[in-house]
Amino acid sequence: MRKIKLLSIITVLCIMTLFFSVFNSSASSPVTATDPKETVAKAYQKFQSLKSYHMTIDFTSVLSFRGNNINTVMKGEGDVRVKPMLGKNIMNITMDITSDNAPKKIERQLVQYFEETGNQITVYSNIDNQWIKQSTPNYYPLNEYDNYIKAITSVTQISEDANSTIFEVIASGSYLQENLERYMASAGMKNMKVTADLLQDLGDFKYTIAVDKKTSLISRMDIDLSDFMPKIANKLVESQNMPADQKTVIKEMFDNMKIITTVAFSEINRGEKITIPKEAKEAREVVPNPMIQTKPSKAAGL
Repeated sequence: MRKIKLLSIITVLCIMTLFFSVFNSSASSPVTATDPKETVAKAYQKFQSLKSYHMTIDFTSVLSFRGNNINTVMKGEGDVRVKPMLGKNIMNITMDITSDNAPKKIERQLVQYFEETGNQITVYSNIDNQWIKQSTPNYYPLNEYDNYIKAITSVTQISEDANSTIFEVIASGSYLQENLERYMASAGMKNMKVTADLLQDLGDFKYTIAVDKKTSLISRMDIDLSDFMPKIANKLVESQNMPADQKTVIKEMFDNMKIITTVAFSEINRGEKITIPKEAKEAREVVPNPMIQTKPSKAAGL
C-alpha cells in the first residue's frame, strides 16, 4: 500500500507541475498567432494578464487489479485572484470500491482556501469539519516563458467548433522530469527513498487545450496521464526490493490505470470576493510530510 500511495502522490505532482507550469510562466516578447504553436503561445501569454477567474476541475481515475476495482471521481470548482494569489476551492470526492468483499463507497468534501503570504503559499483545508493550515514555498515551476515554449515539440490543431479551436500539445518529457524534481525539492520532499531516477525517461507527454475564438484565452485543458503510470510503476518495482508477487500486482494495477483531468476556465476578471474564515486562519499549522528523496539536477539549477 505504501508503493500505491507513492504512485498516487507522483500522479498528483505530475498534474500540479503541468498545470502551474503552463499558467504561471512569465511572458517575454510579444507573439503573433500565425501557426498553431504561436496561437497556443499567445493564449498562455494572455492568461498572465488576468486579474481573476473561475475554474472547474473534473478528475477521474480507474484502477483495476485481480478482480478489485477502485473508481475515484473528484469534481470541484473554485475562484482565483491572481496578484497577489488568493483563492477558494471546493472538491467533492467519491471513491467506489468493489472487491471480493462487499462494495464500498466513500464520499468526502474538501474545502480549501489559499493565499500568497510573502515568499510562500498558505493553504487552509477543511476535511470532516476540521481546519488545518500548511505552508509551502511560493514556487512556480519553469518561470521562464521562453524555456516553456522551447519545451513544446509540436502543436497540432485537431478540431474546432463555433466557439473554440482545439489543439494537441506535445512537450518534452525532460521538461516534466526537471520540474517535478524542482517542485519536490522546493516543497521539502526529501526523505522518502525514491530517487530522481524514477522520473527519468518518461518520454514526451501530450495534452489538449481549447482556445476561445473571441478572447484568444485558454478555456479548457485536458490532461491524460494514463500512459505515464505503467512507466513510473515499472521503474518503481525495478528500483525497490519487494516480493515478486507484489511487483506483479503493482504492474497489473498501473498497466490498466486510467487517469484523466479536465480544467475549465470562465468568469474572467469578474473579481469574486474571497474571504478566508477566521477559524481557518487560526487553525494549527501542519508541517507537510517530507515524501520524496530527489537528487540535485543541473538542468533544474539546483
